[in-house]
Amino acid sequence: MEQMSEKCQEVSELLKHLAHPGRLMLICLMKDGKLSVSELAQNSQMSTSAVSQALGKMANAKLVNKQKNGVETYYHITNPKLLKMMHAMADIFCN
Repeated sequence: MEQMSEKCQEVSELLKHLAHPGRLMLICLMKDGKLSVSELAQNSQMSTSAVSQALGKMANAKLVNKQKNGVETYYHITNPKLLKMMHAMADIFCN
């Protein structure tokens, strides 16, 4: 029972980060690979500052990671459970 409780806590924490529509949009956009902050802002119709703020929260939670390439910063999903969940959600809700 304790193991189930720990798993429920883990899932709850993950879902908290996806509960915001903007963060969910960004994660959906990154499910197929890394994208720059400007690409994420353009495709999500969010401001660059809102994208950066959301990505910072997700990076602190170790859901995404960033890579610098010249002047651009690219983000990608680093949590394999999140990536698997996003593909499943896309199959359910987007197809």
